[in-house]
Amino acid sequence: MKGGFTINEVSVLSESLINEEIKSPVYRDALKFELGSSETIDISVMVRNFFNSQPHWLLSIMINIVSKNKLKKSLERNNFTQGSKVGRWTVAKANKREIVFGESLGFIEHRLSFCKINDDKNEFMTMSSVKTHNNFGKFYFFFVKLVHMKLVKFALNNMYRAKCKGAT
Repeated sequence: MKGGFTINEVSVLSESLINEEIKSPVYRDALKFELGSSETIDISVMVRNFFNSQPHWLLSIMINIVSKNKLKKSLERNNFTQGSKVGRWTVAKANKREIVFGESLGFIEHRLSFCKINDDKNEFMTMSSVKTHNNFGKFYFFFVKLVHMKLVKFALNNMYRAKCKGAT
């Protein structure tokens, strides 16, 4: 992609599957980005690239997995249908354009969506939605919220550098 890789903060899509997952979230965010490639990139390929391009430390925080080989094998076999897993994340909903991962820890629920919004430009979005269930959840998310967007942007940049840069 000429001019580098750009990630823009945008609003969550009103028609996104993520909106069906958590009613009355306390937090939502969305990032839009374009993967420069002469080939059309499928949503499942983008998701595999996203997870496979992360460093061990981020994978252990994000999906509670430390073995890159185990993750790679899991992703190769994964069809991203409802109920399938990537680390501790479970696919909550999916269609041909969007995959929503979910995690519930009792005190907090989190959903992370990957959505393809434009085939011609390989334009994608990530969207997050969070609901806390008690004071511990509020306390926990107070700290997570401080770094959440930075970590997602970092992870997207890792994916771009590892899988897309120079592929145009």
